[in-house]
Amino acid sequence: MKNFQAFHGIITMIDEFLIDETGEGSGCYKLISVKNGYGNLVNFIVAPNTYFINHEMVAMGDMVTGFYDANAATPLIFPPQFRAIVMAKDMQLGM
Repeated sequence: MKNFQAFHGIITMIDEFLIDETGEGSGCYKLISVKNGYGNLVNFIVAPNTYFINHEMVAMGDMVTGFYDANAATPLIFPPQFRAIVMAKDMQLGM
């Protein structure tokens, strides 16, 4: 059973995430670093099957919420690294 958790913050970095040494699938996986207002940092692995609410494009400086499975196996590294299941970009109201 999945245990969904969320992390909300600002995107500080978007980088390529290579899944093997041959570079196969290059560009399909991204590593998105998100920092919240308390200085906590989380890295999200974004895969082709990660769902973006309203198919929004994200960029550095955007406020996002990443949802992940807290029961999934994760490497014991800092900052924590989670596979993003859903990503949501904050909407700007009044435009």
